[in-house]
Amino acid sequence: NDALEDVVGEIPAAYGLPRDEGFRLPYVVPELDGEPIYEHERLQAVDRAALIDKTLTVRSFDELAEPPEDLPQRETGRLFAFDPGDAEGEVDVTYELVPTAELEHITAFTGPQLSFEFAIPEAGEDLVSGHITTTKVPWNQPRYENPADDISDPAHRQELADEYEAIGDPAPVNRLVAAVRQVETDEEAPEDEGVKTSDSSTEKAVLAESDPVAVPTFAGVAVIDDVPAGEHRLTVNGAGEAPYSERVEVTEEPGTDLAGVDGEIALPPSNAAVKLEVNADGTDATLENLAVEDDFGGRLYESRMDGSEAVYVHRGGAYTTEVRDADGAPGAFRVNPAADAEGRVRIENPQTGKASLAGFVSTISEETALSVEAVTDVALDEVGDPVGGITGGSGDGESTETNDGDRSSPTPTETDSGGDGDLISEATGRQTAGVTGLLRALKAVTSAA
Repeated sequence: NDALEDVVGEIPAAYGLPRDEGFRLPYVVPELDGEPIYEHERLQAVDRAALIDKTLTVRSFDELAEPPEDLPQRETGRLFAFDPGDAEGEVDVTYELVPTAELEHITAFTGPQLSFEFAIPEAGEDLVSGHITTTKVPWNQPRYENPADDISDPAHRQELADEYEAIGDPAPVNRLVAAVRQVETDEEAPEDEGVKTSDSSTEKAVLAESDPVAVPTFAGVAVIDDVPAGEHRLTVNGAGEAPYSERVEVTEEPGTDLAGVDGEIALPPSNAAVKLEVNADGTDATLENLAVEDDFGGRLYESRMDGSEAVYVHRGGAYTTEVRDADGAPGAFRVNPAADAEGRVRIENPQTGKASLAGFVSTISEETALSVEAVTDVALDEVGDPVGGITGGSGDGESTETNDGDRSSPTPTETDSGGDGDLISEATGRQTAGVTGLLRALKAVTSAA
């Protein structure tokens, strides 16, 4: 969290994207009636050249299988400077500063303005009117008399306040912050049993339901200022990544609140995303919290819930899904999406309490036993009950044959050399007593649960 706050403190989030940051921000081609605007029959005057460079755009966030890797990094364009000697780099355009008092007789800026070439509802036009109309004259605005009023970013204002007495400290604001990262398989985990998070390769669009304007991330960090106190729905969209949504609480006291899990939001690529649905219909308890944790990647999702909820997870993970009810009682469920071929996993009628936890322990025990079986010479079916001997073999160390001709794994035999009851596999010569004991314990837990 300290590192996240350091990054946020360095970014003038209130002033749009900073220059020279080298970020990759994909732009979506605008559409009308499902067609790119430069292909629409009613927009004859618009062609592809009217949009920004093709290398910076994608046709659709949803249609990409994974985040684009070929987007160029943002870089400095033409450089304007008052004094070329103070500029960092070669100056393209120099300018002079003159007193604005000579211009105060101007009452309005007029001339051609941007407009739509086709009919558009008035409500829609009002939403974007600020982007297509001319600016107002500055000498009628409060910031003209006091330019410091325009310094709205807390970090920027604090830095200037420390240097100049005329500038006051920043006003307290509610700020919502999260680092958006991408989910990928963990090479150190068994196949389809673990994921990890890493830095995002592209910037994302983040929207809080209280603000109709989405904001881009900066170096993977989302910052939303002036968020009203209370609960909000936060959504994140990235090109080639599964969508994300959570309920986040903004506190009454001004300051910084973290979204996601301790300030981190994890997005899987679209081609590896599986929708994990928690269907609360018919559940006895009132579920209020949902969390998803991977065996290797740790907790990846945590949010308040109201009724049924869903979250996208990476197909290569092995997850514990946890719910909590209004009384704080937990319920846990095991999810291995790699075994699902439909692109979604649903937990029906999730319950909380001892029965839910017992079922979870049973599932984990069986899963662990199968994992042990896969790397040893002892199969779960060959292990007897906790107080009995090893079953499934003839007792003389020879393999057994079933009625259909299949041969089971060789049964471990007790050796005379050890004298301590060690079991040795005749096939490999490896000691298996500890493994057998573990499997017996796991089988006992599975049966008891």
